[in-house]
Amino acid sequence: MKSLTDAAMSNDRFRSAASPVARASPPPDTPRAFFSRLGAVTTPRRGVAPLLFSLIIALGWLGGFHAEGFVIVHHPLQQHEDAAASRAGNASSYYALAAAVSTTTPEPAPFPYFDFHVPRNVTTAVGQTAFLHCRVEQLGDKGVSWIRKRDLHILTAGILTYTSDARFQVIRPDRSDNWTLQIKFPQERDAGIYECQVNTEPKMSLAFRLNVIEAKARIMGPSDLYVKTGSTIVLSCEVAQGPHDLGTVFWYRGAMLVEAASPGRATADTQWSGTLTSRLKVTNARPADSGNYSCVPTLAHAQPASVTVHVINGEHPAAMQHGNKNSASVNLCVHILVYSFTVLLVKRVR
Repeated sequence: MKSLTDAAMSNDRFRSAASPVARASPPPDTPRAFFSRLGAVTTPRRGVAPLLFSLIIALGWLGGFHAEGFVIVHHPLQQHEDAAASRAGNASSYYALAAAVSTTTPEPAPFPYFDFHVPRNVTTAVGQTAFLHCRVEQLGDKGVSWIRKRDLHILTAGILTYTSDARFQVIRPDRSDNWTLQIKFPQERDAGIYECQVNTEPKMSLAFRLNVIEAKARIMGPSDLYVKTGSTIVLSCEVAQGPHDLGTVFWYRGAMLVEAASPGRATADTQWSGTLTSRLKVTNARPADSGNYSCVPTLAHAQPASVTVHVINGEHPAAMQHGNKNSASVNLCVHILVYSFTVLLVKRVR
């Protein structure tokens, strides 16, 4: 009975060594160590039966010998713990791999793109500030530059100006998608292609055409106009090749507006039909209506045009529309013919 008690106590010690409380599992038993520990359990008792009984208990507990070298197989509880640890390790490896994959494949950043709903063929007059509007959506950490195409000169990069010509400047309100190139006092040499570029890979660019024209007013007909008293003065002024925001024109007689100089009798009709055209009419012309008439565009730096009107009595105005230059030419031809005929007649008489 005491041998059974000692064997049970030894069994408890073995269980305690293999329990989860122990931080490190014992190494596999070698045959020498196993039989040495088995002998320690059975040595105090005499007889073969206790020894065989202890051997059976030990074999049942240990689970058997290895067939090759009598190496003891691990305790079943230890095998269960090893399998659980293996499963936990596999799960940890799976989650670590999933985390690694999720961190190495981030969401792609949005790609910038141009807004094409902006004017890209801009016409301005000499001296009138020009604006080229470039709108870039989803810019992110990219930059916008303005390039002059004819010489590939970088005008601006971001909000900074990279040219010594102070007439060029980029305008971008805070947190805005608009990058506007401003050109002050443009000249005809500034006309051409300008590119709005984004430093993506590959590079993105959008071309803009700037047209710079010299706005000039022109009055149809001769520079001197003769009209009959009581008739209607009709003057037509045209501003060609200008942008549609050239405004309008004003008519002056001397330094005074015609409407104020001839109240109730002067009217001006201005309209767009490819060009800016203004037609002035002054009814019931009087000698006081004579003077210098000017067509003055409201656009700055535009050149005005003028004509001299003569209101006279007697002669039909249709004959005077050609001007005194034509009359002088006719008179000169008549004088030459008379002189030639006289010379020939004198020679025949002699």
